[in-house]
Amino acid sequence: MKEGVLGGMVHYFLSGRRLLCEREESLRLLAQGFSDFFGQELDRGAIQRAKRGKPYYGKDARVQFNVSHCRRGAAAAVSNRPVGVDMECMRRVRCAAAAKCCSQRELSYVFGGEGPRGGGFLTEPEAKRFLRLWTLKESYVKMTGEGICIPLAKISFDVSDASLREGRPCPVQGPDGSAAHFLFPVGEFVLALSAQKDAEGACQEFEWRRIEGSASLERCP
Repeated sequence: MKEGVLGGMVHYFLSGRRLLCEREESLRLLAQGFSDFFGQELDRGAIQRAKRGKPYYGKDARVQFNVSHCRRGAAAAVSNRPVGVDMECMRRVRCAAAAKCCSQRELSYVFGGEGPRGGGFLTEPEAKRFLRLWTLKESYVKMTGEGICIPLAKISFDVSDASLREGRPCPVQGPDGSAAHFLFPVGEFVLALSAQKDAEGACQEFEWRRIEGSASLERCP
């Protein structure tokens, strides 16, 4: 591992079709991240899971990483501090899911200032706003390792003032000051990253890199 590394790296892959093996794609990206950021080869056999499911690298405690995949994309983040990444593709979302997972402030954002509806599906703009919040919440609990044992409605983000721009990471205000959070919209996808700050409250700089080509030639067993 390179000494003195203070930043991090996010590798992501997008496809116009459904991937044959999203998990394999995310591991391919992780291996690329290990090579580019840590200067070492990924040993898949050294990937282990903590009690609540968070993956960690058994060979080196300084190596921090996280992966995510969705219907037509995959992502991997590497760092020397705890990190979480989540990726979603636009999809239909039930109103009940938003009501369950969002705080009152977040619901106001999702529904454009109106009160939440009791049933049915979110409109496309509402679903897009909800998925931004969902990816942020997922990346946060993946970073902490707590998983969904934390009620997601209690993990509140403020996206209303975020200056979201296509293909660029945007900082977002999170539930506390211990971590930095970013949204990265690209096409029909949205990526979210949460990374722990240092002892002085400094935020890491992450490089977002798109990786072309797919290694998913066969369906996962």
